[in-house]
Amino acid sequence: MIFRVQLPVQVLVLEFLLACGSDGGSNAPIDDCPPRQLATNQAIFDCAGGRLADAQADSEEVAWIELDAERDRQYNAVGRFGSCSGVFIAPKGAEENSPAYILSNGHCIGPLLPPKSALFDIKTPNTMTFNLFVGTSQERLLIASKIVRYASMVDTDLAIVELDSSFGALVASGINPLQLAEKRPKTGDPVINIGIPAAGIASDRLGLRGSVCSYLDTVALREGPYTFSSSIRVQCSVLGGSSGSPIILQGTGQIAALINTTPVDMDAFKEDCEINRPCEVDSTGTVLRSQYNYAQDVVSLTKCFDSKASFDRGQAACDL
Repeated sequence: MIFRVQLPVQVLVLEFLLACGSDGGSNAPIDDCPPRQLATNQAIFDCAGGRLADAQADSEEVAWIELDAERDRQYNAVGRFGSCSGVFIAPKGAEENSPAYILSNGHCIGPLLPPKSALFDIKTPNTMTFNLFVGTSQERLLIASKIVRYASMVDTDLAIVELDSSFGALVASGINPLQLAEKRPKTGDPVINIGIPAAGIASDRLGLRGSVCSYLDTVALREGPYTFSSSIRVQCSVLGGSSGSPIILQGTGQIAALINTTPVDMDAFKEDCEINRPCEVDSTGTVLRSQYNYAQDVVSLTKCFDSKASFDRGQAACDL
């Protein structure tokens, strides 16, 4: 959890993020690396599968690619939400006049949320910026938040935000919403993370990046006062700013989870299980490890929208 990071002037100031990873600034393949294409099974952190230090965020060694505005426009639903990432979704039954919703992390709304209660129908000054591709002249689209319908860090890290736009208007602007997965992936299934990592990235290289990895085990996680009992372990390359970015199933293009935390190098002096040092624990509370990236499941959200694609936590099967 990147609680507050003061970065150089040429980089953004990040607040209240959870995320992780490293970076590479070029689309060109590295010697002895597979081609950097989202259709291939890329290396996890670097092209040899080894974890890189966060300080190497702007190096050429990170196993991800910068997305292209034309080639990768199917992923333009992912944008920058405040200091985090977010994703525009298409609930079942969405029509032109339906509300436009994005998903992000609960911790991206502002100050860290209470560990024992969810919040509903609150305001946030955060905006959502779409078409944030690296090095493109394509016009960016900035949409204000209308209201946060749900935000929680109680056993999850999730926010459902209604934008100040209709679903149809946003689609007409060229933004392609992503659907929520109805079934959870199996361990080992290939997934793609699309987000806007920012910590340590030069401002002129800030934009959408994609990383391929596998959907790994479900684990219990502890971080400071927070517990996330069904966290998904992943090894896609992400870092500060990737919070709220979707884990997308390669086969269907649907969203299964949102990245939310990882151990942060700058807080390596802390004990395991503190803020920015999430740890896996067993049923007795024994610390097992603290070295992966983690995401929170969103598959159950399909049951929290009514027949007109409006968020309704009163739906019988919605368990928020």
